[in-house]
Amino acid sequence: MPPRKPSPEDRAVLPLHPSGEPPSRASGLSDSSVRQAEAADATAAAFDVLLDAQSRMRGIVECAAALNRLMAEASGKNDLPIPFLSLPPGFSAPFNSNDRSGRLHEREPEGRARRGRSSAIPAHGQERLEALVSSRGFITNEDVREAFGLTPLQATLRLKDLVGERALVRRGQRRGARYVAGPRWPPGR
Repeated sequence: MPPRKPSPEDRAVLPLHPSGEPPSRASGLSDSSVRQAEAADATAAAFDVLLDAQSRMRGIVECAAALNRLMAEASGKNDLPIPFLSLPPGFSAPFNSNDRSGRLHEREPEGRARRGRSSAIPAHGQERLEALVSSRGFITNEDVREAFGLTPLQATLRLKDLVGERALVRRGQRRGARYVAGPRWPPGR
């Protein structure tokens, strides 16, 4: 912060003597009156800084409000009604709000709607998974896909369910993930 220029009020508080000596010596002022004058000068300087900061903050707030109004006008969002999205029967809006593809996802008919993911593993692949875990010590997403004829996403969901049930424990991440037997292995027993 640059040094503050003395104002006429400062000169009135602490008069300078023509000889250039400190006011206490030149004009005969006591040390306490000089200290009072210096304290008053410091208080006035602090008050000036505070007023300057308040005026700058007021300017920043006014600029922000003006910028907000301009952005609202430029985007055309000045109290426009929210459009109603009418979808054809059998379709629903994208589940993921970050999905910007604009695709609509088909809903299952009401009679066949699933109540949630079922983590029960069909019996025809269960023996194969148990054999892999006992021989190799782990299974992968690919093993689950081959055992049950699932897609990669379906296999991932099954494995996540088994991890949630503590039948398996995940080691590694992404493509290198391996699933080892957990405290409740084998599931369903």
